[in-house]
Amino acid sequence: MTEAVLAQPPVSRTEEGPAPAHFNWRVGLLYGFGLVLLLLVQQALYGTDFVGGDNDDVMRLVEVRDLAAGQGWYDMMQYRLGMAGGVLMHWSRFVDLPIFLLVKFFGLFIAPPLAEAMAVMVWPPLVSVPLLLMLGLGGHRLGGVVTGHIAMILGVLFVMGSNRFGAGSIDHHNVQMVLAAAMAALLLDPAHGAVNYALAGLAAALAIAVGAETVPYVAAVSLAVTALWLVEGSEARSAAMAYGLTLAAGVLAAFVATVPPARYGDVTCDNLSLGFLALALAGGGLLAAAAWSQSAHSLQRRALAVAGVGAGVFGVALAVAPQCLSSPLKGLDPLLVSLWLSKVSEARSFVAQAGHDPASLPSLYAVGLYAILVCAWMIRRGQQRRAHTILLGLIGVSFLIALVQIRVSVFANLIAILPLAAFIGYWRQRMYADRSNVKVQLVFALAALAAAPQAWALGTMGLKEGYGALTGNAAESAAKAEEGCVAKEDFAGLAVLAPSTVMAPADSGAHILRFTGHRVLSGPYHRNQAGMLAELRTGLASPAAAEAVMRASGASLLAFCAGEAQTRLVSREAPAGLYAQLYTGVVPDWLEPLPAADSTRLKIYRLRPLAP
Repeated sequence: MTEAVLAQPPVSRTEEGPAPAHFNWRVGLLYGFGLVLLLLVQQALYGTDFVGGDNDDVMRLVEVRDLAAGQGWYDMMQYRLGMAGGVLMHWSRFVDLPIFLLVKFFGLFIAPPLAEAMAVMVWPPLVSVPLLLMLGLGGHRLGGVVTGHIAMILGVLFVMGSNRFGAGSIDHHNVQMVLAAAMAALLLDPAHGAVNYALAGLAAALAIAVGAETVPYVAAVSLAVTALWLVEGSEARSAAMAYGLTLAAGVLAAFVATVPPARYGDVTCDNLSLGFLALALAGGGLLAAAAWSQSAHSLQRRALAVAGVGAGVFGVALAVAPQCLSSPLKGLDPLLVSLWLSKVSEARSFVAQAGHDPASLPSLYAVGLYAILVCAWMIRRGQQRRAHTILLGLIGVSFLIALVQIRVSVFANLIAILPLAAFIGYWRQRMYADRSNVKVQLVFALAALAAAPQAWALGTMGLKEGYGALTGNAAESAAKAEEGCVAKEDFAGLAVLAPSTVMAPADSGAHILRFTGHRVLSGPYHRNQAGMLAELRTGLASPAAAEAVMRASGASLLAFCAGEAQTRLVSREAPAGLYAQLYTGVVPDWLEPLPAADSTRLKIYRLRPLAP
């Protein structure tokens, strides 16, 4: 059934040649489950924890535990985070659900703690299977069997070089990558099949529901479908209608499935809400209506219809969600921008990253730029012009956004796999046709090598730091592992204390929620501004002034992690502040040290009660 739905039909294409045979899904599954095995072996050999090292992985586990403990499906409050009342999280239950179900499944056979560990470890590697399938399908549609294999091999390298598919990496970014690859591959259907474009619309809807980070990419996909209909007219009528209707219906279904009725009227710009629902209904509905009514008319009439669709979507945005036309982080407190957001590497711009770590730029941007040039070259040569134009748009949009926030570079590098696989396949064919041509062999080798972000990373590291950077510095790696307080043993003493509210550095917050029964004020999430500000202002203030700030926050315990980067930054910013004083061993009299609760890297202090 799957093959019948997604396989590429043998249509005649004068511009692009005959379509290759059907994509072999069984071979794709062999690639996928081989990669799963490789990732699990890697975890067994080198893993130190069953949860990924990112704060978001840990917070996702906390959410899944809360869901398993009976917290409602629609209730996205994190009651143990932030000031009194908790923090309403902006994540989606669509990612919590499969992990929760895996925990329940493994719980049928093994003890609950082990069942949780197994679920968390196997979910991210399993997500890599559909990723490779979509890359294989897209590559196959661009150049046939060999190009499909090359795309999946590049996909394996991409996954192994990413930290988002390894065991324990349970945040939502891996799911978003799969959906992005699916949209690209489905749009490459040379026959403009309605089923493929309907599935692309559903993938776009699910991407919006999972996280707002992909909204610009979905917008680029929607523009690609609209442009295709504008140029092709009647030939793309069913494709445009299918995409528009399923996008609108899919977002509506996701809205009803994950947004509680009490919040139907809320407009938020960092997750699925009325704003994105209205835009999807307007954009998808108007595109479908235009394709239904104007496909047989002239290009000029279709252009007017496209202008009407754009005006309608923009009008809805102004009427329903004008605040979402700017960054959702625009209203972030300046103190949080300077002491938190500006230090988050993935939130930096190209310019900021160039000043901070210029050697990292090739691994972030070179592959995307390479793919943009390849797409332009292929279009100029007339090879799969339509498909490479679509890919140029998707990669180009991701690349431009990555110049503002480097976290988006991963999407450019991912979609780049498709045109680069075709490019490598082209030069492979040239090489086998002329085995004595050394220049062609060299171009083939360089084309393949430059397609892997790891090659750019290793090359720049080697130039910057010499052979030691390529072989690895065990001492430096061990030193980095000692930074911060994130391990279970760091919180062993804290865990035995009676549950209360803890003031701790932001990067320790999710780990305290995971390993203890306490509440925590600070966690690195933009919706938790009040809790983060309370912790930072306490650390920056003089010991005398810090007492009032801490009492007002409702925290009764202070966890001081000397190795935590933000704590060190705060102490440098305020040499006379509380954190700087604690570094020197000076403890104000309103704090009571609890040495029995301390660990090697974490010291615990209790707020003394006010004197009568």
